[in-house]
Amino acid sequence: MSGNDIEDFAWAVKTEDMNNVQTYVKQLGVNVRDQNQRTPMHWAADYGQVSVIEFLCKQADVDINPKDRFGITPLLAAVYENHEDAVKALLAHGADKTITGPSGETPKEAAEKDSIKQLL
Repeated sequence: MSGNDIEDFAWAVKTEDMNNVQTYVKQLGVNVRDQNQRTPMHWAADYGQVSVIEFLCKQADVDINPKDRFGITPLLAAVYENHEDAVKALLAHGADKTITGPSGETPKEAAEKDSIKQLL
């Protein structure tokens, strides 16, 4: 596995290229990490790619609550980026809304949008 493979996987997630997302999950695994310890779930949450989140959640060994090197979970990433649909998808699949981020805030405390706060 090379850094380029991980970069290409991240690009596939960010651009919602589902064919390549599926290929990279098979090749590299659903919980592979980049240099910042971010997983495909982080990338999908960060970019609001709900279809990727849904696909990843169907994988048997997916970790929906990993922390990256900064202490950010995918749920927090979606909250920080105001991706309401991604927040909904993550919560529907069991994301833990009590895990705090690097500043000690819960996702609800970190949320700016009232509609997202109501979900949390």
